[in-house]
Amino acid sequence: MEFQVALNEWIDDPSAVRTDDLRDAIQCSANYSSGRELTSVVVPLLESGAFQEARNAVLSVMPGSFLSPAAHTALSRAYLGLGDDEAADRERSFARASLVSILNSGDGTRDSPWVVLRITDEYDVVAAMGTRVSTQSVEQRGSRVLDELTTEDGQALWFELRGGGRRTGPKQ
Repeated sequence: MEFQVALNEWIDDPSAVRTDDLRDAIQCSANYSSGRELTSVVVPLLESGAFQEARNAVLSVMPGSFLSPAAHTALSRAYLGLGDDEAADRERSFARASLVSILNSGDGTRDSPWVVLRITDEYDVVAAMGTRVSTQSVEQRGSRVLDELTTEDGQALWFELRGGGRRTGPKQ
């Protein structure tokens, strides 16, 4: 499914099925990467007041970074710096919806891990919980890639990196 179609359907109905369709469309986009890390590039731009450059940096990796809490938060900050409050609010809403879509995908246990598109999404969830990661381990279960993150307070959180990385076509 084309990204814009999947996005419009998800906005109208953010159900699990529509979220899965949107994830497929994101993973099929040419600039999707499960290992993309934006903050090392974008945060210095935001901190130096280079809001247009920060905005452009994030937009250059869309739609492959859509549903990334960090990407939408960075865009929100950039738009705020540019004085576009409406766009900043929209991106803040997408950041929240991105976190909700992850948290609604499971319960964070080994048997029902949270589904993420990017490794950085895992760290965004942990940060939103107000804690930090102390250790990380990876487990391969057939075609599934599971990450166990242990927080500083000893909580074990499980994530599934959807598709184990980049998808090459529509879901079978």
